[in-house]
Amino acid sequence: MSVRPRSAGAEAGFSLVEVVVALTILALLVTAWFDYDGRTRLVARAADARAEAALLAASDLAAAGHDWRLSPGTEEIVAGRFTLLREVSAVPDRPGLYSVRLLIRWPERSGEGLFTVESLRLDPARLGGRQ
Repeated sequence: MSVRPRSAGAEAGFSLVEVVVALTILALLVTAWFDYDGRTRLVARAADARAEAALLAASDLAAAGHDWRLSPGTEEIVAGRFTLLREVSAVPDRPGLYSVRLLIRWPERSGEGLFTVESLRLDPARLGGRQ
């Protein structure tokens, strides 16, 4: 039985199969990372839009009765990429008290974002304020 001595180059290095497997695993990890990163950015954009809609709603409610008159009806306002639908109705048996409902819509990649706020507001004229 004869044993051939191994050459020094045979042990130093990787086979083609090992390299292909390593590159495949690396490609899968990179793909998973980009998918995760893309979803994270979409969620962050949606959260930013929702926060901006909440600020718009708070600002519009603060202006109720001062910058715009409290009177029953519906009004649609476009503010940049947001569309605000303002619905005002008088509260029965409560003079000077109004129910204000704001629906804020904006376009998103997955369809349409929606933020709704409802509040009761007193007419400043009833409190001796300016109209």
